[in-house]
Amino acid sequence: MLELTRRIGYENTRMKAGERWQTTIGLDLDGLTLGVLGLGKLGTRTARIAKAFGMKVIAWSQNLTPETCKEAGVDYVGKEDLFRQADFVTIHLVLSQRSRAS
Repeated sequence: MLELTRRIGYENTRMKAGERWQTTIGLDLDGLTLGVLGLGKLGTRTARIAKAFGMKVIAWSQNLTPETCKEAGVDYVGKEDLFRQADFVTIHLVLSQRSRAS
């Protein structure tokens, strides 16, 4: 997300090549929305990091409940709403026949 909003990798490469640092100005993550597909162990950790950047976090998966989201401090939404509202989407689902068709 930092690469997409702030071009950190691009700026780092320029700096190592002896060019000026930060020729671009990007967006802040603060206030943007992260959509988490699959709020298990890794999805919950990712949500915590996003919240540390000031992001709003929403989540959905087939077995996810609003109670689980509340415990993790994220908002539960339907699948269509997740894709509609999220600025970024992170996927933490086990690849199976059921998740292939989701």
